[in-house]
Amino acid sequence: VAWQYAGWPPSSSQIIAISVTDGTFKVLNTLEGQVLTTMRLSPDGRYLAYDVPPDSQSSAHDIFLLRIDSGSVTALIEHPANDYPLDWTPDGSGILFASDRAGDWGAWLIPISNGKAQGNPRLVKSNVGQIRPLGLSGKGAFYYGVGGWTYDVYTVDVDFVAGKVLGPPTLAVQRFLGSNKGGSYSLDGQRFVYASRRTPGPKSATAVVVCVRDLRTGRETELSPDLNWFDPPLWSPDGRSNQFRSGDSS
Repeated sequence: VAWQYAGWPPSSSQIIAISVTDGTFKVLNTLEGQVLTTMRLSPDGRYLAYDVPPDSQSSAHDIFLLRIDSGSVTALIEHPANDYPLDWTPDGSGILFASDRAGDWGAWLIPISNGKAQGNPRLVKSNVGQIRPLGLSGKGAFYYGVGGWTYDVYTVDVDFVAGKVLGPPTLAVQRFLGSNKGGSYSLDGQRFVYASRRTPGPKSATAVVVCVRDLRTGRETELSPDLNWFDPPLWSPDGRSNQFRSGDSS
């Protein structure tokens, strides 16, 4: 199951199921002007839990259940607070979710039967922060990530003929650690390009710049397109330009 959208913020997006055998896909639901952040599939594959704002006027997220076979959607958690799913219990009898309803981000549990909430949620652990779910083990241990969105660029030597990695990854960019992503070599191997996040940015609190490194001299040139965001750049085949998907939300 995946989420696809065009542009940011998306005016319309879709939840789709992709076949791993032939790559065909089926649209499960279409969201109009709603930004989805987290999706978790039930252990039996019947339901998908996800969070979106209940309407265009709200910034807080509620949790909804999408029934895979029919595409029907029901509200699971409706509350003025922000809520998003962390994971299903191993037996599918409940959902662990994050909520800031008690003043800080806590982990809450809601029992579920036949796609409907049963009773009121209970607090499992308070003050966990805005965590990222990694999954629940079969024994009920919950794994999660903490921290903000951080990226770094690494390089590694690979023998493509033998299909072997020849050594450990090496950090390719030493400046603005945690704010760099992408990485693309020109076809002649003499230049390297990547994207780097800067705060504050020229148009918003955060902006992204294009960094071009001359591998012969080590000198870097920074370019600042008049855009709020863009994906990591790729060299064009002739090495004369960079291509990337971009947008401007201003």
